[in-house]
Amino acid sequence: MATSWGSILQDEKQLEELAKQAIDRALAEGVLLRSAQHPSSSDVVTYAPFTLFPSPVPRF
Repeated sequence: MATSWGSILQDEKQLEELAKQAIDRALAEGVLLRSAQHPSSSDVVTYAPFTLFPSPVPRF
């Protein structure tokens, strides 16, 4: 059974789990940045910022 986006957005526990899975996937796929605390180290990284859901962008 498919889950609607509205129900996911209202379920905080499910949304947190989705965010954790997305972060793990980003790290596994290599969507990485060096951390601000260790800018010259390739051993200490964090995931690049991303959004879980599409966001409308105004057209100029």
